[in-house]
Amino acid sequence: MSIYVGNLSYEINQEDLNEVFTEYGTVKRVHIPSDRETGRPRGFAFVEMESELESWHFLVTVTTTPVNTSPA
Repeated sequence: MSIYVGNLSYEINQEDLNEVFTEYGTVKRVHIPSDRETGRPRGFAFVEMESELESWHFLVTVTTTPVNTSPA
């Protein structure tokens, strides 16, 4: 299951997200899309967990906890 993670700081990287999500299971893949013109991260990411159970564990546990959010 791929989890959409929004409102991220532009400074966050794959290692940061991997560290956060590893607390809830095995991370298969982290993808942080970047702007085609500037190369700057777009402020969101997709994290794929090894199993659906691990994905749900994360979602149920921390859906209301901010993770290095971007300024308003």
